[in-house]
Amino acid sequence: MIHYKLILGDNKPKINPPPNNNIISGDKSIASSIITIFLTYYTDLLLIFAYLET
Repeated sequence: MIHYKLILGDNKPKINPPPNNNIISGDKSIASSIITIFLTYYTDLLLIFAYLET
């Protein structure tokens, strides 16, 4: 969960990009959001498996 918070903190400034690079930054924000969603589910699965193993 700590990694998830760091990723969200790093991606927050990219939500409001400069107007000159709207298309490129928009693609990056979509990709970063997909990566963050994947990482959240991945960390949740790791926590579940770690809980089941103990």
